[in-house]
Amino acid sequence: MKKTALTCLGIVLALAVVCLIGAGAMFAAKLCPPQGPWPMPPWCEGGVSLPGLPGLPVSPGIPQAEDSFTYYRPGEITGLLNGPVFLISPHFGKPETMIPSTGAGWASLKEDAWSPQAVRLLHARGLHLLGASMTIRHLNLDAADPHPEMAALDLDGNPIPLAKPGMQGFLEGEFFYSIFDPAWQERLLQQGRAFVDMGAEGIVMDEPNTYGSLIFEAGGSFDEHSLAGFREHLAGKYDAVELKDRFGIEDVASFDLRRHILDNGLRDTWNASDQNPSLLTYEFFRFQNQGADAFLRRFATELRDYARTEYGRDFVFSFNASPLYDFSRFLPVDYLDYLTGEMFYFASGHTRAALVAKLAKAASPAKVMLLSEVSHDRGELPARTANLFKYMFADIYSSSGAGMILPTDGVYTMRGGSYVQPFVQTDLAEAERYVGFMNEHPGLFDLPEPARVAVVHSAASYISNRLPTQERLWGSSETMAVMEVLLNERVPFAMLTSGDGWWADGSLSLEGLSAYDLVLLPNVQLISDDEVEALLEYVRQGGVVLQVNDFGTYDLEGAPAAREDLATLRGPGAHTLGQGTWHTLGLWEELGRYRWNEAEKRNVLPTEHSADDPAAVALRSALQAHLEPEVTSDAPITVGIRRYGDGQRWVLHLVNYDYDPTSDEFVPAGAFEVSLDTGGLAVASARLYDFESASVTEIPVALEGTRAAFTIPSLYAYAVVELLP
Repeated sequence: MKKTALTCLGIVLALAVVCLIGAGAMFAAKLCPPQGPWPMPPWCEGGVSLPGLPGLPVSPGIPQAEDSFTYYRPGEITGLLNGPVFLISPHFGKPETMIPSTGAGWASLKEDAWSPQAVRLLHARGLHLLGASMTIRHLNLDAADPHPEMAALDLDGNPIPLAKPGMQGFLEGEFFYSIFDPAWQERLLQQGRAFVDMGAEGIVMDEPNTYGSLIFEAGGSFDEHSLAGFREHLAGKYDAVELKDRFGIEDVASFDLRRHILDNGLRDTWNASDQNPSLLTYEFFRFQNQGADAFLRRFATELRDYARTEYGRDFVFSFNASPLYDFSRFLPVDYLDYLTGEMFYFASGHTRAALVAKLAKAASPAKVMLLSEVSHDRGELPARTANLFKYMFADIYSSSGAGMILPTDGVYTMRGGSYVQPFVQTDLAEAERYVGFMNEHPGLFDLPEPARVAVVHSAASYISNRLPTQERLWGSSETMAVMEVLLNERVPFAMLTSGDGWWADGSLSLEGLSAYDLVLLPNVQLISDDEVEALLEYVRQGGVVLQVNDFGTYDLEGAPAAREDLATLRGPGAHTLGQGTWHTLGLWEELGRYRWNEAEKRNVLPTEHSADDPAAVALRSALQAHLEPEVTSDAPITVGIRRYGDGQRWVLHLVNYDYDPTSDEFVPAGAFEVSLDTGGLAVASARLYDFESASVTEIPVALEGTRAAFTIPSLYAYAVVELLP
């Protein structure tokens, strides 16, 4: 009997110990038990555990009471974005990864799988949620919840299955949804309002260009709302004669694109290629993009008004990638509060943030925030890195107007175009150290970049390989290559935009051109007559144009343009026109090899460039024939030097690109000289801000005429030099 009693007592004590240990574990991880007749822990607030996101309890419904966090007031976030901004994409289940920063970005908050407790984890770390992540193409849930009644439809009337780029099998059973369906639009707006209710001060919409690309990727969408809207689009753009002559449409009011394709045997050809499509396919492509643009503008306006009216809070809106990548991603960005893009380091695409930031600035003055990701395409990266963050950070923040989003659960990685795990871990202590040093010296960032050279970004030329033209066009890949050469040559340059009236606004004018001594035209094939005349008059009045490859051979719609007044200027060499010079260079193969490795089908890394490359030599010689260099240095080509100034001082950002991702090691640059034209500023002192040592030191500077010269003793990853009178 005693033995039985002791046994029972032991069992009870063991159970008690287990319960205490379990309760302690639940407290430490903020886990919640399932609903039952027992009292809930206080941190659960009556919630339940969330599958897939352990430790994040869910409170049913929208909370009525605000937490004590101080939100941004209307207008404050825009001011914040004028300075150096660093955002994180947090792991809500690991509060220790939420390093202090300006805000939080790309937080995937699900409408049925999120709670105010999650955002309070951010608020407890002083983080504002500026980028609650949504997508325009599918339900923003962790599990499939298909709604075929809202789906985009293929030619046969079937809902188009969801296929996420780089995420095979994700949300299997889900569909693409039609952006023209009022029910889908209202669902997106409801979720946006719910996010504002829950504490989000901004939303980032992913995959905004889905609907144009959907035509070529999945052959849609032919839902009733798209078909009706397309009829209105055609009727508003073409008269009855044009509709008959161009498309064979007798009565646009009864026109059905789906039936037109099937009845005319076009099933296999209407969307066979996204390069040089038929005019009707192009109009459908543009109509789909315009539909997304119209909804996103409405979404941003209504959510901004809702946040201000209901809560007196600021609210910002962004979407992913539009002006930063290839022609397929273009949408107008004039209404965005900031631009967002994914920067894949060591991949086959962009090689450094300066190119992305420059293209973004050509489309909008807004800050561009880059979600830092990497690719294994160049070799395996270590699972844990100490220096990868420094490489990305230096590359991004050396570009004025750019900022970084860091995924704190690991830097997202891809192989063969698909996301793979485990993600590469960065040293968050090192990240916090670099970010902290930046925040201690905010005046070194986001300064103007005074320049005598401008590069024309021709939006029409850049996206021309999707135009329905008489002959195949390939787009202006030369734009990126020319920018790459200028960065390696340490030439300060600005961007001028030649728009097309919708994809990108802006046009070249004599007044805008006259602010520069030299204007580069990298294969600007598509341009308006007025802009051609502005360039010619700019040269007649003493300006210098450096034409690279073709210029002005087509109008903005892709129709051939003879333009006989350009005939004598198109031959190679320098041509006198009035008081100025039109200098033409043919660098087709040279620029191609400079930026693209054809054998390996990838872009060339900064470490693989050479100052003796034919493209670099040709452009350098042409520039020096007309201008004295503003910045010179004997540093290796792997040292990037960007020069900024506000009239009271000069600031140079120094970046060491000599980094090996497979070993996570920098090759430090030894002592090197730098000389720059001060523009008449009487420089008396120089300060070196070294990010690796988090130190500020005075370095000797010599002023000789209008040039200041100094020596950098060494460069590990990133440093800034400030020259003061």
